Amino acid sequence: MPMPISMGRGGGSSLVPTTVHPISLPGGIVAGEMLAVLFQGDDNAQIGIDAAVSGLGWEMIQLGLRDGRRYAWIWKMAAGLDVLALTTAQPETSWHTSRRWLHAIALRQAPASFTPRGNDTMWQIALGHYTAAALIEAD
Repeated sequence: MPMPISMGRGGGSSLVPTTVHPISLPGGIVAGEMLAVLFQGDDNAQIGIDAAVSGLGWEMIQLGLRDGRRYAWIWKMAAGLDVLALTTAQPETSWHTSRRWLHAIALRQAPASFTPRGNDTMWQIALGHYTAAALIEAD
């Protein structure tokens, strides 16, 4: 079981308040890779997945509020022609970062203190005022 490897990254922002937030995914996505996004809205409005644009298979882990901003992890196993748009319940500016992972099968919110098992990898990233950690499970 090899360790998960980050194969590319993307990111972006919506600097004009909006309720629809297109997500910049990494280039070169290959079916079977895992895609992972950390999203931050500038207010406390609920975050959703725009299924009409994004299709099926995306999963979300709401991380709650930090300094009045809402955060979420969003992930899926890539099909190869993947797109993602998120929605917020009210117009907001937003920021996001994305990665594509080889040899990964799931993303889990990492507890405050933990040790990865086997070849699992911890991905820790700062976005805005928040540092989030996720456990990338090896295949």
